[in-house]
Amino acid sequence: MKRSTKLILGIILTIVLVFPIFKMQSSAVENNEGKSEVKQNGNQQTEQLLQSDLEETTKFVQTLTCNKTGLREGEDITIDINISGSQHTASEFEGYLNYDKEVLSYKDGVANNGWSLLLFDSLESDEEAEGVIEISRENSDEVLAEGSIVSLTFTVLKDTEDTIVKLYDSWMADTNNISYSEDTQITLLSKANDGGDDDDDDKEKLYLKSDIYQIGENNEYVDGDKYIIKVQEKTTVKDFINNCNTNGIPVVKKVDNTDTQNEELVGTGMKLNVTKEDEEISLIIIVVQDVTGDGLVTTEDLSKLVADLTGETALNEIEMMASDMDGDKKNTASDLSDMISKLTK
Repeated sequence: MKRSTKLILGIILTIVLVFPIFKMQSSAVENNEGKSEVKQNGNQQTEQLLQSDLEETTKFVQTLTCNKTGLREGEDITIDINISGSQHTASEFEGYLNYDKEVLSYKDGVANNGWSLLLFDSLESDEEAEGVIEISRENSDEVLAEGSIVSLTFTVLKDTEDTIVKLYDSWMADTNNISYSEDTQITLLSKANDGGDDDDDDKEKLYLKSDIYQIGENNEYVDGDKYIIKVQEKTTVKDFINNCNTNGIPVVKKVDNTDTQNEELVGTGMKLNVTKEDEEISLIIIVVQDVTGDGLVTTEDLSKLVADLTGETALNEIEMMASDMDGDKKNTASDLSDMISKLTK
């Protein structure tokens, strides 16, 4: 009987001592699982916030231009990084340049238009080379970035094949903003594709073409052309520039010659200026039926057309080109009907 009593007491004692410990361990596991779930939810919220911030950032347009279109072994070429459509000031820029190191060898570079402190770190692999470009403004000045900001000089190692130079993952920033740009690239032609084996080193003349808009009487600029027409309403500056094919630097200016922003609408009377070294093309933009120059077709445009047709207030040459739908170089009832039809759709 004493032995049974001792056995029962031992079992009770074991339960009393072990059960609290088991309960504490279970609680700890539950707490850890809860913390893990909170941490996971926190990470998801952070990713959502970062994604939201990224979607709200602005963009700019970057292009690459070269002082020569063809490659000649042993010669130096200069590639410029050009910026347009900036929506805020900037004091620093960074981007990655990718090129074939068997064709090009980086020599030196310089920052332009007030930019300074150029840093070009070459990150080479077996076949390709990448350069990290970092530039900033002296004394951290913050200004609107336009035109060429960097000129990079390369020595041509061979000229037997075309080569592509690509600029990607670029961003600009000031103390309050950061903006990004879509990737861009330029193709440099081999000696054979650039005109055979002759030694004609004359630089390529500035050109401007478009498959979307009409330039002068054609789709390609010739000396004496004044207008670029058939631009549709609600066209942004960014889309307009992307629809222009040129080896120069395109910039859209307002009627008062001030800068435009990337997402602004192109309006009748604005100017397209394209520059390449000492050459320049300047054309007045005509947006179809946009008489007022705001980039839209509204009842205000209709009112001005009616006033012209009734003899109340005559349209000027630029306004006339915008309202002249049939191309007969005068306003008629047919043009009025076309505008009414557009507004009532």
